[in-house]
Amino acid sequence: MIRPEQTRPGDATPGPAASPSQDQVTVWRRQEEALYGAALSHPNLYMAAMRLARAVADAMRPFETLEDLGEHFRNNDASYVVPIAQGLDIPQLAMLDFSQVLGAACHLRAREILEETARREALERLAEAGRSGQSWVTLREVEKERNGQTTFEKLEVHRSTGLGFFLASAIDMEKGWVFYLEPLAIDIETGHRLPDAQLPAESQELASKEALMTAAEDLRQRIAQLAAGEVP
Repeated sequence: MIRPEQTRPGDATPGPAASPSQDQVTVWRRQEEALYGAALSHPNLYMAAMRLARAVADAMRPFETLEDLGEHFRNNDASYVVPIAQGLDIPQLAMLDFSQVLGAACHLRAREILEETARREALERLAEAGRSGQSWVTLREVEKERNGQTTFEKLEVHRSTGLGFFLASAIDMEKGWVFYLEPLAIDIETGHRLPDAQLPAESQELASKEALMTAAEDLRQRIAQLAAGEVP
């Protein structure tokens, strides 16, 4: 069963470098994992937990920064969830750990805050690229280190078409290093991804960074040709 709000490569946008607020997000993520892990073998309870976490997250929409959300979390406990659960009128909710529900809801809301922040930053980068006449814009570029191994993610977009691609490396339990290239399209006016857009290529999984970079350059050239009207 897919965990709620689970995403494919390129769907989620990480926030800024690690900070106390980011450390709190990690704590919330672990509470979310504990909540859904405990309910995984009971489909009805699992779905009820998802509904409740969503409802609690919706109640926290007034908090628009991680700092404000963190302060709200510290000033409340499981009792905050009780009236929201009562409003859903699902008896099985009484079987859940409401402290975990609060953490899961905060994680959901934190992801929304980070995604909105990243969207605004993307629009700023697109605007700056327009002022400087750049054709391609890097909207995201991050590296993550774990136990001496470094993975990376990069999102590039062609400014005039909104077409672009997501690059990423990851460590697979069976394959070792794997590399991903995922074409995508965004609305350059809003910064939102366009899931139904016609894309110039299929997603690829590659075995080396060199192969990834070659495939990315090929795709970059194809998008430029589309922009110039050179590809039917």
